[in-house]
Amino acid sequence: MKPETKQTRQFQAREFKSPVGILCILLAYAFLLNGWPGLSVAQDTTSPDDPLAEVLAGHSFHGSAFNEGARQSARLLGGTGKVHFDITTDSDDAQRFFNQGVGQLHGFWDLEAERSFRQVAMIDPDCAMAYWGAALATFEKPERAAGFAQEALDRIDNVSEREKQYIKALHRYFHGEKKKPKKQSKDEKEKEVENDGEKKKQEAEYELVSSSSRKDRAARYLKDLEDIVISNPDDVEAKALVVHRIWYNSRAGWPIGSYVAAESLLKEIFAANPMHPAHHYRIHLWDRRKPELSVESAGMCGLSSPSIAHMWHMPGHIFSRLNRYDDAIYYQEASARTDHRHMITDHVIPDEIHNYAHNNEWLTRNYVFLGRATDALSLAINLVELPRHPKYNAFGIDRSGSAVYGQKRLTQVLREFQMYDKLADVIDRGCFSNLDIDQDINAWRLQGCFAAITGQSEQQKQFVSSLDELMAETKKDSDEAKSLVASLKSQLESKPKKSGGEKKSDESKVDSEDDSQDDVKVVKVDKKKLGEEYKSAKKEAEKLAKRLKTIEQALKAIEGYQSVAGNDFAAAEKLLSETKGEDEAWLAELNFRGGETEGGLEALRKQVEKRKHQSIPLARLTWCLFKAGELEEAKLRFEELKTVAIGADRSVEVFSRLDSLTSAIKADSDWIVDSGIQKADTHFRPPLDSLGPVHWTPPAAPRWEVVDANNEVASSQSYAGENVLVIFYLGHGCLHCAEQLQAFGPRAKDFEDAGIKMIAISSDSHEDLSKSMESYDGELPIRLASDASLEVFKAFRAHDDFESLALHGTFLIDKQGRVRWQDISYEPFMDHEFLLNESKRLLKF
Repeated sequence: MKPETKQTRQFQAREFKSPVGILCILLAYAFLLNGWPGLSVAQDTTSPDDPLAEVLAGHSFHGSAFNEGARQSARLLGGTGKVHFDITTDSDDAQRFFNQGVGQLHGFWDLEAERSFRQVAMIDPDCAMAYWGAALATFEKPERAAGFAQEALDRIDNVSEREKQYIKALHRYFHGEKKKPKKQSKDEKEKEVENDGEKKKQEAEYELVSSSSRKDRAARYLKDLEDIVISNPDDVEAKALVVHRIWYNSRAGWPIGSYVAAESLLKEIFAANPMHPAHHYRIHLWDRRKPELSVESAGMCGLSSPSIAHMWHMPGHIFSRLNRYDDAIYYQEASARTDHRHMITDHVIPDEIHNYAHNNEWLTRNYVFLGRATDALSLAINLVELPRHPKYNAFGIDRSGSAVYGQKRLTQVLREFQMYDKLADVIDRGCFSNLDIDQDINAWRLQGCFAAITGQSEQQKQFVSSLDELMAETKKDSDEAKSLVASLKSQLESKPKKSGGEKKSDESKVDSEDDSQDDVKVVKVDKKKLGEEYKSAKKEAEKLAKRLKTIEQALKAIEGYQSVAGNDFAAAEKLLSETKGEDEAWLAELNFRGGETEGGLEALRKQVEKRKHQSIPLARLTWCLFKAGELEEAKLRFEELKTVAIGADRSVEVFSRLDSLTSAIKADSDWIVDSGIQKADTHFRPPLDSLGPVHWTPPAAPRWEVVDANNEVASSQSYAGENVLVIFYLGHGCLHCAEQLQAFGPRAKDFEDAGIKMIAISSDSHEDLSKSMESYDGELPIRLASDASLEVFKAFRAHDDFESLALHGTFLIDKQGRVRWQDISYEPFMDHEFLLNESKRLLKF
């Protein structure tokens, strides 16, 4: 076992070989031995290129690759996959964490995989494979991954030949091939290159990644992995990585060459280890081609890694493709519950988790398919109410985040189940607040339609008026955008203009057309800049044109619902068919009710065929058949519906109106079953409640206590019953922190008016708090407190456990002592306007 010291645990730095590099190490060790002071930022007195320039507060000492991602220590979780990947290390703990990291990689739990690999590096700083693992965990972030891959290569000398193959293959993917040294003459070989008095040797360099396409690099990496399997035929993990790469490379432009070959490799893996998490890869392999071939793995996937939510999610793909929605719901709900348990335990914001929003929006859709209206509505509302963050869950930034998905599914649930009575509650909860313009249009459409169909004419007029107003404004902007596009296009297509002796402008390059005619100039326009402006203007014009169409459809939809309210079903069907977003089964029913009996029934039959095993179209067809007097087919369809509408909500009209049918055919009125029969191919299923809560709830904030600048105690207890914004900053010498206080200070009253107190906790000693107050312009309106021991920083996870560094943190804690919003980063959160609005929104729930 390698001896561990404070320095080796905290400083897993690159191996610096130059004198300056050695000096950097000595300085860093000196800081570590004496503790990190509150003053952590240089005062701009050194050049940015100066290797002795102090690292910014909150930033890693190992470079930008280490700034983001996991910065809190890992723990052995269990349930992350039965894998063993031998590495060169004297530490049993390092090997255990490495195995955990590999299992997490197989489950696409990249954030936690990186955490496990960084834990390995903290235990054994010389472990090259720790950095190889971190590079794989950050594969989707090439700049960070390339940094980790280089760290692995720097430590390659003391590992096995097998490990060297892994490291070189990944390094080659990110850094390219090593160039051959240029042939030099005898004189050139003897020549030394001097720079600032320091000798620099001519060394071979790695070519830039940009010099080879992603497609070519992907092909080479797969070949390198195959070489590892050839050299190490018993290496199960190498085989698993090959299968993953065969599937993954299809995203880089290489179609899967042989599904059968990949399946054969999977069979070898499962022969050696039946519970290997490669069941995940089999699902991806067959998902879109022949999903029934991965049903066995769908039943085993979650069981192979029960602590990883994504491993429960993936079976939902297969069972959804096979229209087995009840089975799909079990696995997607298991995924959501596993995620929620982890988030609440480790204080993680939902959308920080890969695929979280995707799983839950799909689960909502599957609830809809079975007719589980209440469950679908509750989950859609939960998605809408989740914390939003400018980086990973905000309108206009993240199209696959909970905010966007939540709005889509909430609208779908309310519309398809026609839950007119639920809309007022949804609005009161603030589910349609803090939207962008395009989301506003959809919300106004829904509310206008519901107002029309329920006879609330005044509310209907308000939404129509808002849409008309927005249309006029958008039309004006659209015309201006079209005009600009036409102008820029004309300039791009025009030839250079001649001008006599004109003065050169800053925007144009003017060259002499003819040396003998100095008074005649050719004005050359910067075509590249003009081209960029044209593309930007064209994109804006297209966006506005699309918005105009959306507004037009919204107004037409409201008119259509008004026609439904007036029993003019034919007119309603015509209007609504010209809009997007309406349920086609309902449009077919409107056609039926509008007098097109046979046409409506045929359209409904097509919907049932198209949307196999979905309850809403089948329920609509059953009711229309009954109304048309076609009792025999109605009975058959009703029997089919009983096997499909598992756990359906009988209170919604699409199901409750079938009571007249059950009465007529003397069927049991309590016809909806709560759950389906579990099939043998899904294997053992843990009770869902044992996995975690079905909805995300804010975690309880840690208990904390500090002393403020006035020697008064500030604590979780003293703020009980109050909303409080807690800012963790890194001392009076941190320039970024000073900027944060300068930004938030003037907004303190706005937060106060919103019912939110504010306190900033510093890593400074109590004596140094006054320096932060002195550096503020005027009287600082934020309460300051000291946490020089960093105990409260650590409790809130605003701390890098690997380097023993305090991190920037911002937390919104509500009256119940729950963390409603948070940001932990190497940089302070600066967007006070966003946070104020988001805080107001969250505290409504």
